[in-house]
Amino acid sequence: MMIEPSAIVYGSLKIAERLSLIIPVGSAEGTFIVGEKDGALAACFLDANDFGVIPTEKGENWSGLHIRGVSIEVDTASAIDEMYHTPPRGAVIRAADKLFLRGVIQTPNSFKEPYTMVLLDGLPVSGEGTKLGFAKWSIVRWVGNEKEILFEVDVTPALSS
Repeated sequence: MMIEPSAIVYGSLKIAERLSLIIPVGSAEGTFIVGEKDGALAACFLDANDFGVIPTEKGENWSGLHIRGVSIEVDTASAIDEMYHTPPRGAVIRAADKLFLRGVIQTPNSFKEPYTMVLLDGLPVSGEGTKLGFAKWSIVRWVGNEKEILFEVDVTPALSS
């Protein structure tokens, strides 16, 4: 990927901003998207099947190139009505005026618990009590009128498990 230097910064998760994509520089690092839960920033690991979440304040050991202000696009053909099915980890969920990401967080006693973080808020309000998940979604950025797909998530096979 070619990107202008003004669009990136390098550092640990501790300097992350909401709606940043963090891409790895070395093989021991990972790709993350940054969201928010209860007023605190959190980064979701996109390279693993469990979509583990790390509070950014504890992310000093994870670093990469931060691409700030990315956009999220969903594949409407991958919609999952939560009234009938639970979207898998890694799915994004549109509810109320927000877009959430489903992941897991490790508890102090080493259990993995479901964790839903806000990627976007202030969206037009959906119907009361309705939730719609999307198994396929992309992280993009716009350069003028050109869309650049930075990362794609597809958790469709997880629907059958």
